[in-house]
This record gives sequence, C-alpha cells and structure tokens, in this order.
Amino acid sequence: MNKKEKINKYATQLISELNPRLGSDIQVNIVIYTPKSNGGVVEVKLDRTNKKEIKKIKFDQSYSNVNNILNKIPQKFISGDLGNIKFSGTNISLEDNRILVIKGDDEHWSESDAKKDINSVFHAKVK
Repeated sequence: MNKKEKINKYATQLISELNPRLGSDIQVNIVIYTPKSNGGVVEVKLDRTNKKEIKKIKFDQSYSNVNNILNKIPQKFISGDLGNIKFSGTNISLEDNRILVIKGDDEHWSESDAKKDINSVFHAKVK
C-alpha cells in the first residue's frame, strides 16, 4: 500500500470516529497535505450546514516538507521561522472550526492512529 492509500484510509477512519461525536448539521471536509518528505498535515474543517453532504477528502501534494505546509496554510499553532523546527510523532491543534493533525513522520498513518488522534481531541481513553 502506498503512502496516499494509507493516508486515505487514515482520513476515512478519522471521519468514522468524528461522525458520532458531531451534530447532524456539521459537515466535515478534510484536506491532506502530503509533502515530498516524511509526515504531513491533515486539516479537518467543521462547518455548520442545512444540508449534510458526503464528507470530502482532498489531497494536496505540492509541498516539500511539513514546515513548508505550515508556512503556507493559515494556522495559529506555530509562527515565526519554522526552518529549525523538526516535528515528530503526532501534534494536534484545535483552531476555530478546524482540527490540524501534524505528523512528523510516516509511521502514524494507520486506522488505529486515527482513532487515537480523535480520542486525543476529545480526551477519551483509547480502548
């Protein structure tokens, strides 16, 4: 299984874990930024809507590394010069109507990792 397929399964599981915890009027859209190097950023946008549609997963592979992604997308998690910052493991930021999941490497893209990540957001214990 290649990286994109693995991350797509991760994102699908993320949606499955989120759905029961959200109101019926909340739409989930996911943008996955996968750099040429390791890691990536998953942007989960939560929007209130009158007509709930099928969740959308979009890939953006136009970045060289995670730092480059965080410099380009609007975010409040970290600012300034990201050149000397190295991400590892999973980092999660809650901002306004979205969740940013920042992965520093390619080891944490499993479906069980998606469950752990959502449980971290909701401070639930993983079973």
